[in-house]
Amino acid sequence: AYVGGLLNAAATRVDDGTRPQQGGATANILQLTRALFGAGSGAARATAAAWYLNLFLVLGNYLVVMGSAVQALAGGLCAYQASVVATL
Repeated sequence: AYVGGLLNAAATRVDDGTRPQQGGATANILQLTRALFGAGSGAARATAAAWYLNLFLVLGNYLVVMGSAVQALAGGLCAYQASVVATL
């Protein structure tokens, strides 16, 4: 909760008092880092790498769960085949 409050305060200052949810420049942590440190800075690049790595892992986890569900329904499919079916 404390870190969230600090991030909210930083976003509010960067957005000149507008709320990020209402179309401000910092709707997420990636945009906030770019606004604070510049788009080409090392901090912005590291944040972007962590942001997209997290997205990749979350989508991979979704694929594993959906593959398990298809495998439970189909019965005879291996995990790889069930994951391919889940993507369709």
